[in-house]
Amino acid sequence: MKIIYATGARIPSTQANSVNVVNFSDALAAGGHEVELMCGSPFRSSAELEPQYGPKSPFRLHSGILGLKLKRPRKKTSAPSSGTGGAPAATVKSASATPSSSAAPKAKKEASGLSLRTLKRIAFGWNAAWRSKRQKVDLLYSRSEYACLFASLLGVKTAWEAHAVMEMDPFSHTRVMPVLARRGVPIFPITEALAEDLKQAYGFTDAGMTVLPDGANPPLTAERSTEVPSDGFNVGYVGHLYPGKGMEVISAVAPLCPWATFHIVGGSDDLRAEWREKCREMPNVIFHGYANQTKVSEYLNAFDAALLPILRKISVPGGFDIGRWTSPLKLFEYMAHRKAIVASDVPVLKEVLNDRKNSILCDPDNPQSWADALSELRSNEEFRRELAATAHAEFEERYTWRSRSQIMLSALFPDKT
Repeated sequence: MKIIYATGARIPSTQANSVNVVNFSDALAAGGHEVELMCGSPFRSSAELEPQYGPKSPFRLHSGILGLKLKRPRKKTSAPSSGTGGAPAATVKSASATPSSSAAPKAKKEASGLSLRTLKRIAFGWNAAWRSKRQKVDLLYSRSEYACLFASLLGVKTAWEAHAVMEMDPFSHTRVMPVLARRGVPIFPITEALAEDLKQAYGFTDAGMTVLPDGANPPLTAERSTEVPSDGFNVGYVGHLYPGKGMEVISAVAPLCPWATFHIVGGSDDLRAEWREKCREMPNVIFHGYANQTKVSEYLNAFDAALLPILRKISVPGGFDIGRWTSPLKLFEYMAHRKAIVASDVPVLKEVLNDRKNSILCDPDNPQSWADALSELRSNEEFRRELAATAHAEFEERYTWRSRSQIMLSALFPDKT
């Protein structure tokens, strides 16, 4: 089949969403499909992405950026945004001279009543749909609800991968999403909790809805990181350091476990510096910084246990809370690397994890329970291996990128798969 996967994500990037879209595109291409990844940055070849992400199957990349020229009456200047597109570029007249610096939902309005961010999202969506129409694709799969709306209007088969209720985009939230629901556009929410909220918010039904959790690759290497000592008990965390992602828990647990070393892999420079300062009196907390996917695999191979200590609320850039819906990539990476997982006892993680079956679940508000869990894993190696083996078996059965792609295609093309 001929498939375009359209996402506004920048490729390459240190953001987790870029890992998702590159590896999912790779899985679709590995299934023998002709795949084009249409992204929100100047395009590169998939071969250039291999050192950072590890894709093995070739797919095309195409920039989905449309130039938006803002005519500002007071300054009488134009500021085109960079990029190319398959549809005619849009021109937008601004009613103000200075863009707002506030969060996206409260962004200063253009003359049309829409924020510049929303206009760019609409332009990307139209470009993706128009290109899909011209290319006569079998499927436009997208994380852009605008792309799915335009595609459905153009008669292109489409499906939306849902990662949130779209409250961060008021126009989408009130005008676009209800239309998608009425038109019966198939959707793939990443968690059961998100599926329920989408039904309540917009009127989607179970028909055409398939929950599709995130996934991971098998380990990209068997090598062990030389930055992690081979002795002692090494506990790892891989991921961002945004509020609610878990450093609040780790910084409370580390002083209770002087016999363990906590390795933090990832995080932006500013947040890493902030947490390094907060943990300056904790010699058993080590910050390793950002790592590409091969390096992440090396780190995970060296850990005795892995932490997923999310709070009930997780703040991401823009100030939005994704805690109720999150499907953390790190969870599936831990499972793929056969790690003993200690995770937060919160409903969304329990869609995948079972206490004392494939993980140990702890109250994120009770640091002592985390210390007790790590102490048990340290002293009971057999139990540690049992948890890891069960998690790994479940990963291989349900959560590889390849199995994820097959679930999606089977739902959309039951007669062809």
